[in-house]
Amino acid sequence: ARIAPHAVGFQVSAATLGVAVVPSAAGLLSARHGLEAIGPMVAACVLAFGLLHERIVAVADRSR
Repeated sequence: ARIAPHAVGFQVSAATLGVAVVPSAAGLLSARHGLEAIGPMVAACVLAFGLLHERIVAVADRSR
């Protein structure tokens, strides 16, 4: 319970970083390779976020 504020702070900063990086990367990618590059990038993000979610759930279950 003592570290909850710090954990929330890390979550907010990670979300802020993601909100800045993912759209910027999509813009750079589409500027270089055209709009057809957005679909694979979205698919890669979905896969990466899904794997990250499953890893976090596995770690949380192990710590119980």
